[in-house]
Amino acid sequence: MRLDSSDRTNRLSRANDSLPRRDLPFARQTQPQEIEDIMRSSFVPLAAAVSVSLAAATACGATTDERSGAAVTSPLPTTTVTETVTGTTPAPAPGPARRSQTETPPPPTTGAPIMPDVVCMNLQDAQDRIQEAGVFFSRSEDATGRRRSQILDRNWIVVGQTPSPGTPFGEGEAVLAVVKIGEPHDC
Repeated sequence: MRLDSSDRTNRLSRANDSLPRRDLPFARQTQPQEIEDIMRSSFVPLAAAVSVSLAAATACGATTDERSGAAVTSPLPTTTVTETVTGTTPAPAPGPARRSQTETPPPPTTGAPIMPDVVCMNLQDAQDRIQEAGVFFSRSEDATGRRRSQILDRNWIVVGQTPSPGTPFGEGEAVLAVVKIGEPHDC
């Protein structure tokens, strides 16, 4: 059954009449012709987008399945590379290894991590040091008691820590008391 435009308009008009109407000052009733225009204007860009997508898929080497019409892409060729190493790696120089003073010791391999001394560091550096020790969740709180959030960690100085340096600790046990840079502190 094919409907001409007047039949569609009549059907839309009847459907619109059956809807509850609200007499609101800012609302206006949409006319059937407006609805048809909106539907027509929405369909054209959608059809164009689908066409462009299919064209792009076939341009990239995709083909279509004859039965379903769905786009099927062919697998890309793969290459396997193997590398053979000849010779030996040089042995480390004899003698004690030296560490720079800025380098932190690696976390212990057995047992719980040890809390580093982070007092008088900015909050970001303190958190980095705690993570280097092997704990990735630490908390910070405003040492003034004003319960301010520490949004930019580099703008805060650690003035106290729990647990104390050298103590074994785990996830969530590190609590850092902080004040904003420029506020009075003992560092």
